[in-house]
Amino acid sequence: MNDTYGHQAGDKVLAGVAKVLGGRMRPTDVTARYGGEEFVLLLPSTDASGAAIVAERLRRRVAEAVHEIGSGSVLRVTTSAGHATLQPGSAATAEMLLASVDAALYAAKRGGRNLVVAGSDPGMPGVAAQPVRSIG
Repeated sequence: MNDTYGHQAGDKVLAGVAKVLGGRMRPTDVTARYGGEEFVLLLPSTDASGAAIVAERLRRRVAEAVHEIGSGSVLRVTTSAGHATLQPGSAATAEMLLASVDAALYAAKRGGRNLVVAGSDPGMPGVAAQPVRSIG
């Protein structure tokens, strides 16, 4: 995006996506830019199905949002998302959980983008990553 529309446009789109991601979340949820064009959401007391619902809802909202980038131009963007949850008794560290989410995110990108993929709990061996949705 920066190469095509410039860094100022890219910054406006990132700010718009951040607003979409942070809107209508619970007071206990945390949304943060994790680096470059990636964001992380912490959803305390949310199980895997709840995280999938939130991720899919946000994916749709990002795709529906219109971002004004100046000179009367607007852009729409899509997002790919990965999510993972810790099960009771999990031995996973924060680093392990982030690695699982990152692997799910890259699986979403490899799967065609604009989709959500569930990662596994890295502290519970044998639980595999699962695609959550198809584009539609």
